[in-house]
Amino acid sequence: MTDVITYGDEDGAMKMWLLTTPVAALLTRGDGGVSIFLSMPKGSPIPSLIINRIGGGPRARKDIPESVVRYTYSCWGNTRDEASTIARTLIAELENLARTRVDVNALGVQLYAAEVMNVRWLPDPDSDRPRVIVDAMVTTVTT
Repeated sequence: MTDVITYGDEDGAMKMWLLTTPVAALLTRGDGGVSIFLSMPKGSPIPSLIINRIGGGPRARKDIPESVVRYTYSCWGNTRDEASTIARTLIAELENLARTRVDVNALGVQLYAAEVMNVRWLPDPDSDRPRVIVDAMVTTVTT
């Protein structure tokens, strides 16, 4: 009988990890909550970070449950400087994954490495709300 390889909640692990980084301090609200989301909630709190999985998936290996996931991070701010500060802090944390490898034990996922692929200034086309978009490839392993 062949063992079935299963994969953990990579998106949830990404959010849980970001809640432990300096990015969270930039997004902490007056009520103590942190505005890091997997989709924009009603009310659109600003500043905020929205994590969207836009591609990727399991690597072609048979021995370990490894995935390479492409994420887009929307860094929203009240000003261009605020959105840019969130983006720069996020980029530093993503780049550091290659040196630190983070275990998100509650979800059984290890964030193994990240490669930032693109950073762009892209205000909301309707409201002109400041936004910086960061695209990255993140390697994960389910433990």
